[in-house]
Amino acid sequence: MVNNMNKKNYISINAEMLGRAYKVAKMDEPFKGAGGILVWSSGYGINIMGTDRNSLIFFHDENGYFGDDFHH
Repeated sequence: MVNNMNKKNYISINAEMLGRAYKVAKMDEPFKGAGGILVWSSGYGINIMGTDRNSLIFFHDENGYFGDDFHH
């Protein structure tokens, strides 16, 4: 980890949770674009959702955060 990182333009997210959400979203291959990933702040961490239009997976990363200047 870099010690001098500017946290104002930084998002910290659990890579395994994001990867699993992406895996669900990319299953929507025949429809090209109907699936997706949504990431938002919960106030006490970050919520991560992935969907392929037929199914949905949701994670809460209690250690995740957006930097102060990250527009969300």
